[in-house]
Amino acid sequence: MEKQILEHCKKHGNEEAGGIIKAGFFTPLENVATDKKDFFEFELDDWKGVEAIVHSHPDSNQFLSPMDRKMQINTGLEWQIVHDDKIHKYPCVPLLRGREFEYGKSDCGTLIEDAFSLMGINLGRARRGDMQKDADAGIIIKRLKKVGFKQVKEIQSGDVIVTSSQEEGNHLALFVDDTTVLHHAFNQLSRRIPYNYIIRKRTHSIWRHKNFKPEMIQAVLNDLEASNL
Repeated sequence: MEKQILEHCKKHGNEEAGGIIKAGFFTPLENVATDKKDFFEFELDDWKGVEAIVHSHPDSNQFLSPMDRKMQINTGLEWQIVHDDKIHKYPCVPLLRGREFEYGKSDCGTLIEDAFSLMGINLGRARRGDMQKDADAGIIIKRLKKVGFKQVKEIQSGDVIVTSSQEEGNHLALFVDDTTVLHHAFNQLSRRIPYNYIIRKRTHSIWRHKNFKPEMIQAVLNDLEASNL
């Protein structure tokens, strides 16, 4: 199936191409967009059994665009992007901004996991217990080490900040750029906030994933833009 997808997209050159995966098989669909170089649109009457949406980004990158993310949320399906003769798979996760807090299901940890999945790095899902007991056991730091993060001194976009209200690190935030971070605090909606004095003062440590590349932060920026569409 992978070979079929790559060959189908390749024969369309600089135009976006794709289709659907259903019952384990790839079905090509005609791109009916007016601008086929920058958009992929198709007509489908029966969505029953569709497992994933596939389309190519010949002149862009491997990440879901803001419109891709918006449409992915509408479909609730995995989306696959073909770029540079590779297929990049993105499970459907909620938009990073505006999530309601529920420990173990929608918290600072799941926000980081989902942000990295959009960047193409699969961290899996951490198992949670009681919030206070987990904090006392220092599972945040243990988890970061386990899934490929290493502690660094100088911060850059894509790094994970561990903050603390006491001595032990008990909260995670994603450093988006020099002025903002993305985080999900207790009993609040997940949101993008200024990288201010309070966060700097409470910073326990800074962590960088071994597979992270600077261009990957674009996937997060695209998701944040999708929140406004």
